[in-house]
Amino acid sequence: MTFDEGGEALAARAADEFNTVRQQLDPLRWDSTRFRSAKIAASLVPSGTPMDILLVSDSWGAGSGAPSPGFGNRWWEKFQDRMRDLLQPELIYGGIGYRESYSYTPGIVLTDLYTYSGAFAAAFTSGLGRKSVSLNYHASAPGQVVIGPIPGTGIDVLYLKGQSGSSTFEWRINAGSWTSVSAVNGSVLAGGKLSIGAAQGLVPGDTVTIKHTGGSGTHTMFEGAMFYDQDEANGFRFWNASASLGQPEDFLDNTAYQAYAVVDPDLVIIDLGANAFTGGSSVSLSPTPPHTDYVNTPAQMKADLHTLVAAIRAKCTKPPSMLYLVKPMLPAVGGVTNPDTFDEYRTAMFEFVQEDGTMAVLDMGDLFADFFTGTDTWNITADDYHPDAEGYTVMAQAVTQFVASQIGPRPDPRPRIIPSTTTLHSTQIAKMPSGAQTVKYTP
Repeated sequence: MTFDEGGEALAARAADEFNTVRQQLDPLRWDSTRFRSAKIAASLVPSGTPMDILLVSDSWGAGSGAPSPGFGNRWWEKFQDRMRDLLQPELIYGGIGYRESYSYTPGIVLTDLYTYSGAFAAAFTSGLGRKSVSLNYHASAPGQVVIGPIPGTGIDVLYLKGQSGSSTFEWRINAGSWTSVSAVNGSVLAGGKLSIGAAQGLVPGDTVTIKHTGGSGTHTMFEGAMFYDQDEANGFRFWNASASLGQPEDFLDNTAYQAYAVVDPDLVIIDLGANAFTGGSSVSLSPTPPHTDYVNTPAQMKADLHTLVAAIRAKCTKPPSMLYLVKPMLPAVGGVTNPDTFDEYRTAMFEFVQEDGTMAVLDMGDLFADFFTGTDTWNITADDYHPDAEGYTVMAQAVTQFVASQIGPRPDPRPRIIPSTTTLHSTQIAKMPSGAQTVKYTP
């Protein structure tokens, strides 16, 4: 489509194409076979098998527009809390989930859990959301990160193995003795995971230090950590692989694939594609300038989505269920030249789901229009591209309702019992409803 067709004709043609595809993909008509893997995984949770849910997204998943300090105000954490209220087994509170090693999203800060020192640098290669921090060699001040105080019972530290320059690192709890770990894996890239919990002597409030110990020219790629609270081997675990400005092609680097194998998700939620239209950076994911005119066509975006989905599936030991979120209408970005309309990108998104044949879809355009009838079609911040706190809450509620209806509610409708407050960290107690000391009530 070109501008030569005229504005009205262009809009009419785009609307016709969109409606034709959209009518074939009504999410309310999906049968549960599209969630077969997730439904099986959810059914095993009560018997002690965890279910892992992975988000692959852009700035919406990273939390742009969420009020500072961000974490907890993102839709993903709101979704996590709601899913646990509905489905989490009794006596399993659940940790705060995965925290990436680095964030450049405004309002999203990591100083509460990660403190870096020595020789280190942010990297946009490996890790969930292509976020990692390179802990580098230095003769007197090697790169290190102090994680904590730990708000729960254990952590999984994610790192990259097999990269050129990978060597060894050490870890310790508080001021305890050091334990060495090798990140060498020949020339084969692989995701690394280091589990530290009660068996290693960790208790809530402790810190864990990761320090690079390799020689000159070496480094350790620290990608982030999953924070548990009695859900190391049970309950629902939530992993966030989001990158502001990211579009599908940003996640196609083989280095970035490795962490998906560590997670081995049962359900993958994908919310990507908008930055192919707005011109989000597809080179370094650097936050400045905010838009660098790396536009991809609807056809290229769709091809990249197919490649990304195939790569994620290839890293999983079983085929995960997948849900694709289609964004509502977005305005063009000033200074970015794009002859295509966002209607055409939305059409390509629905075509992608249709061509995949096994994926479910949820149209965020319909969602926000339903909640904000008579106003804007969705709730936005001043930048016109991201939901505000209310918008993210609405999004979390809708995705929770859709996913929970597909994988099934907890059979027992009674309030979910969590352990005595004597075993809880202060941050967990603060999250509990007023007056509720041992019971977390379902909505």
